[in-house]
Amino acid sequence: MSRYNRFAVRFAIAFAIGIAALSLLGYDTSWAAPGALGFGLVGSIEAPNWYTIQYDQRVRHLIQSEGFLLRGTTDAPVEVKGNTLEFFFIGRAEAQPFGPTPERGKAANLGKTIKTVDMTDWQFYEEVRHGEPEKISPEYRSKIQQAGSMAMGRKFDRIIMEAMDGEAGNITTIGDGSVAITPIQISTGKAQINSLGMMSQNEFFMPVPSISWEQLKLYKIFNNRDYTAEQLLFKGKTEAVLWNGVWVFQAPDEMFTSPAANQVDTYLWNKANVGFGSNYAMQSRITYENTITAWVYNTVMSGAAKVLQPVGVKRVRVNINAALAIN
Repeated sequence: MSRYNRFAVRFAIAFAIGIAALSLLGYDTSWAAPGALGFGLVGSIEAPNWYTIQYDQRVRHLIQSEGFLLRGTTDAPVEVKGNTLEFFFIGRAEAQPFGPTPERGKAANLGKTIKTVDMTDWQFYEEVRHGEPEKISPEYRSKIQQAGSMAMGRKFDRIIMEAMDGEAGNITTIGDGSVAITPIQISTGKAQINSLGMMSQNEFFMPVPSISWEQLKLYKIFNNRDYTAEQLLFKGKTEAVLWNGVWVFQAPDEMFTSPAANQVDTYLWNKANVGFGSNYAMQSRITYENTITAWVYNTVMSGAAKVLQPVGVKRVRVNINAALAIN
């Protein structure tokens, strides 16, 4: 054995004894694992945990609507057949005079009809590519799932609003978009619907843009408890007022359609006149896909909305750039 080889052997023995001693004393000796120091060996070592970049536990969402603001404002279908929602209707009839002598009765001919709408499937899909799922905090994973739920919620609201947008001229428009919203517009829309005989089904809803909500609060008749009385919240953590029998509540501007600059179309409707349904509840699954080394977030929802009776819905066109005024 050469002098160099004898030195190398002695060094290796001394090194091994030193590492063993450090390990017994509780020190981290993973840096000395086979291949870590490159003593002519082929191998690799994983970076220590303290070296790995971790996601902040206090992750936050960008400003956005959580969605599902319109849940509970629509009627459910009578039946769901495959991908189709069915709503049943019976027409209007008038009582006939009953003569003093027996005579054959006259059929009312109620005009039984079925209105249908096909559902659309919606999906939120996201991949989070990381070699080790442990490097993604539970808080971070939960926030991604919540983001998917909010994305679905906003689509839920837009489906309902788009169904009313789609009726175009079939729905009467109150206002021309030249002035800010007023309580008078709300009263007018409700009165027009009730004039047809909807008084016993007094469930009215009206979402409004944020600036319109602030304008309404500047009206004493709208914002004062003397006019609104005690009431339960329509939605948790949502600003809402039950005023004159109508649930008026604030919604993000993205929910509404703008027919022209500074104008917004919102709607006032009776619950019995707008339908929404689904053939399954929103489903969310999180799986770790080894083939792509990623967490996969997959949320799906099926649903459709339909305006069942356009006369039971009123479009309110307001200006959202008008200066706020105290009334």
